Parts: sequence; structure tokens; C-alpha cells
Amino acid sequence: MYSQASIRNNESAYCDLGHTKLKRGNEMFYEVLVGNIGSVWNSNSHNDDGTYEVALLYFTDYVNMSKKNIGRSAGEDVSIWADGNIITEYTGTLNTVT
Repeated sequence: MYSQASIRNNESAYCDLGHTKLKRGNEMFYEVLVGNIGSVWNSNSHNDDGTYEVALLYFTDYVNMSKKNIGRSAGEDVSIWADGNIITEYTGTLNTVT
């Protein structure tokens, strides 16, 4: 585990703590996590605009796969994180008390 920050030409600074990069500056860092899979999307890793709306699209896809018992996401929890805090969460059937 290490900590690193860099700022060049008015870019945002980043801090890498374990597997999660937290974007610093004016932008929020969003990440979608799925149960036993881990991080399936974050606002630094793709060529999209990295907004909450994009994170919500990925979240919705994985929630649907969890509900329909498709693949590794079957029955798994799905969550959206913003700067290290859970902001949207779905509890899968694997973690539901019956």
C-alpha cells in the first residue's frame, strides 16, 4: 500500500490507496463494486465522462445480472462509491436473510 500525488498543468491530483484511486480536485471519483468480482468500473478507467450517470448505468446492468442470476454477479451485492463512500447500494440474494 502506498500513497502518491502528482499535479501537472492544472490536472487533478490522485491518491492511490490500495486498489482505489481517489480523484482530487473539482471532480468526484466514482466506482462500481460487485460482490465477489470487485471493481467493474471507475471514473478513471474508461473513455466516458466518468459521471454519476455513467456509474448508474453500470450499476443498473450489474443489479439486473445479480437479480437474474447471470454469471459471476449472480446474487451479489452491487454498490456505487463516490470518493470512498457508498452512495447507492443493492443487496443481492446471497446476503439476504430469509
